[in-house]
Amino acid sequence: LRRWLKLSWLPMYTRSLNVLKTLDIVIYTILTGSVIGVAYYSVSLTIANLVAHSSSITQGLSPKLLATGSHEYFRENFTLMMYFLIPLLGISVIFAKAGLFALNPLYQDGYIAAIILSFMIFFKVINGTLASILMSLEKVDIEKSPKFSKLIKSKLFLVPSARLVSTSIYLSVFVFILFTFQNSSEFELVEWWAIIGLSVEFPFFIFMWIFVNRNTKLAFPYLNTIKYIGATIAFVFVFILTSDFIINYQQSIFDYLPSVILQLAICIGVYLAITYLIDKRTRKLFRSIFDEITYKKNN
Repeated sequence: LRRWLKLSWLPMYTRSLNVLKTLDIVIYTILTGSVIGVAYYSVSLTIANLVAHSSSITQGLSPKLLATGSHEYFRENFTLMMYFLIPLLGISVIFAKAGLFALNPLYQDGYIAAIILSFMIFFKVINGTLASILMSLEKVDIEKSPKFSKLIKSKLFLVPSARLVSTSIYLSVFVFILFTFQNSSEFELVEWWAIIGLSVEFPFFIFMWIFVNRNTKLAFPYLNTIKYIGATIAFVFVFILTSDFIINYQQSIFDYLPSVILQLAICIGVYLAITYLIDKRTRKLFRSIFDEITYKKNN
């Protein structure tokens, strides 16, 4: 119990960042005296958070690295995450307006903010995975009585501290922008809000990538990523060609939603088909899924 209490400051310090991250909503409400912008930002973030679902792939990464420390495992895991992360970004971008219209036709003009936030979430997911890799490879907390000086120098402290600095910069710039553009419309303020988030998240990604490469042997899956980007561009092109004929912007959700689902199915089908043809890992993934399904049916 004494050991737990002695080390409790470190997880408390890490978790305190979650409180800091939510201050932007409080700041916006206080400085503008309105919650309309918060509503626009929240619905835009709802669309953008589709990208965040790809992080489910890495849920088992930390315990696996804690158990083995295998570099090969997190390379495979990172590649698989990119397979889902890149197309989800593409879907969030091209379906931003359609998604907002489905939530409420009044929100559709905020699709630009939703697109910017989609890219922000894209880098945030990668940053979270990189942070998980770094902190999972740290061994200082295994010691029976680690010194405070060692903990301060460890990745368990440095990674949250780096995020604390980036979040502080984000909030400071956010306050400055709200004072500078206080006469702007709610939509413009929300777009600035999204731009600030992306402008902070991208440099943090660069920092985290350099930090990871100095401490591990993570090789970025360039070839696979290029394949996934190419397949994503292909279904974006298909969307551009077909969306005007398929998506029916009607007030009735019963007329509108089926057309969106059909368009989404076409885009996903194009991505899966192309990656299956050009990517060996995808074919292996498909075979694994098929074998798992047939195994469960037979048992």
